[in-house]
Amino acid sequence: MRAGLAKDIIPIMFEATKVSGVFEKMPKKMRGIYWMKGNGVAEELTITHYSQWFPEHEQMIVPFAPFMWAWPGGRPKNAPFGGALYSQ
Repeated sequence: MRAGLAKDIIPIMFEATKVSGVFEKMPKKMRGIYWMKGNGVAEELTITHYSQWFPEHEQMIVPFAPFMWAWPGGRPKNAPFGGALYSQ
């Protein structure tokens, strides 16, 4: 596992998942990295522009692929639900 500060990890995640031919097909408002603040599960950051958008159904299919999710290294102070779903 690699660890780092969110400010350092975000550009790495963004570039690693910006695949030509996929990125351009995602609507601009759905591209990017999202901070999962308040999420009860331990995910901290997620990225969506590696997904596929089907405009005729207004549906987005999100794969689980490398560099799409980031988790904290431990239990953050004030974690949701007392940190029940976080590691020590």
